[in-house]
Amino acid sequence: MSMSKPAAAAPSDPSKPSKPLKEVPGSYGLPVLGAVKDRLDFYWFQGDTEFFRIRMEQHKSTVFRVNYSPGPPGYPDSRGIILLDQKSFSVLLDNSKVDKSDTLLGPYIPNLAFTGGYRVLPYLDTSEAKHTAYKDLIFELLHVNSSRIIPEYNKVFAETAGSWEERIAKSGKAEVFASSDAMITRFLLRTIVHKDPAEPGPASLGPKFRDTYQLWTGVNFAGIAHTPLPHFLEELLFHTFRLPPFLVKKQYKALANFYRTHATEALDLAEKKYGLDREETVHQLILILGINARLGLHKMIPALIYYLGLLGEDFQAKIAAEVRSAVHKNRAQGEEGVNITTQALLEMPLLRSTVLETLRLTPSIFYMYGRAREDMVIESHDAAFQIKKGELLGGHQYFVMRDPEVFEEPHKFVADRFLGERGKAVLPYLVWSNGRETESPASSNKQCPAKDVAELITMQFVAEMFLRYDSFEITKDSFINTTELNVHLKSLKKRSV
Repeated sequence: MSMSKPAAAAPSDPSKPSKPLKEVPGSYGLPVLGAVKDRLDFYWFQGDTEFFRIRMEQHKSTVFRVNYSPGPPGYPDSRGIILLDQKSFSVLLDNSKVDKSDTLLGPYIPNLAFTGGYRVLPYLDTSEAKHTAYKDLIFELLHVNSSRIIPEYNKVFAETAGSWEERIAKSGKAEVFASSDAMITRFLLRTIVHKDPAEPGPASLGPKFRDTYQLWTGVNFAGIAHTPLPHFLEELLFHTFRLPPFLVKKQYKALANFYRTHATEALDLAEKKYGLDREETVHQLILILGINARLGLHKMIPALIYYLGLLGEDFQAKIAAEVRSAVHKNRAQGEEGVNITTQALLEMPLLRSTVLETLRLTPSIFYMYGRAREDMVIESHDAAFQIKKGELLGGHQYFVMRDPEVFEEPHKFVADRFLGERGKAVLPYLVWSNGRETESPASSNKQCPAKDVAELITMQFVAEMFLRYDSFEITKDSFINTTELNVHLKSLKKRSV
């Protein structure tokens, strides 16, 4: 039976709170020093989840004031209110209540030079005309390239699986994080841009295309980074001052040249149908495909391998049987080597529940932010709080999607959690996509435009695994948390029949 329980319904009139009205607990401490202390606790002395857990217990509340990291002196606007339960967090999904302008990373706003001088889609609020136009463009790009998605993913998976087999044969293990990143980058660019980034020719990114994207991403978001560097160096280099964009000028120029040269169909569509500036669209696509889509999709792969590895051979056999049955029933016609169809994926309920459970415990992005559009009252499960217009609100999905008021055994991976009526009842509380699982992305909201496609692609990855292998093992030292996905494959048992 699924380990889930529905939460109590929200009050029908949020202007009349059903809970006692309280002051938001917590303080920001002394100017600058309070924020620096919180930053050191967050990154070094406690870690991100313990940082919030300790304060939640201290205040006996899932809603409290906190200095968001990285904070001053380089990032002065760090004060905000954290929302750590499903009920209070729901305000961040209501675009009529919160403004998402430049709040993707809370107080951290990268220099516009990192994106060609343009404010890109994830930083735009739903009230901005460009938000609607660029989100509609993404929907159309997904639509016009829909026939390429499954075949291209099939190809990059086969290439990556082959490399895993070679590494296991050579060294006894194969790392998953970097290789899945390269796989997803190739898939996205082949599918949407219609060009492999490593393919020789004009504007090629070369065989080290992942390094180009990774370096630009790393410097862009260095202010919120965890790195292998000694603590004092990371604190000094990344969390105290902003790294200048010129450090990755060469890499970004190469990315822009690649998109200008090869994304002509997408750029033509943006310019002719939506009236969008061609050069601006280049920079929008670099970030949308290279960060939103790339990081979101590739983080799911090591997480899935980790949980499936822990569940072991018996559970993997159940998934394999479901995959093979659905594929046999809905075998693809046409392209050689492609056996999976969209209909087949839709007939794999246990696999879908397993993917959703992975997204619940390990979403691609753990944080969500927004500023209150007006004075309002926010309710948690046991209290109500007055919020002032302009206050920065944030949520940490580690706590929100492990809310014990919603999910039974919230920290346990339960593969069939989302099956049946009980599973259906808790689907609205799965919010990994910046929206509810039961809702659909639209140009008028901030939900991931590729939410449904991302889930199907992730399901396809598992399906491809069990069409090629009977089972697999991970190394004993594999682990995942909110900042690291350190997963290695130990063995891949080729399919016997």
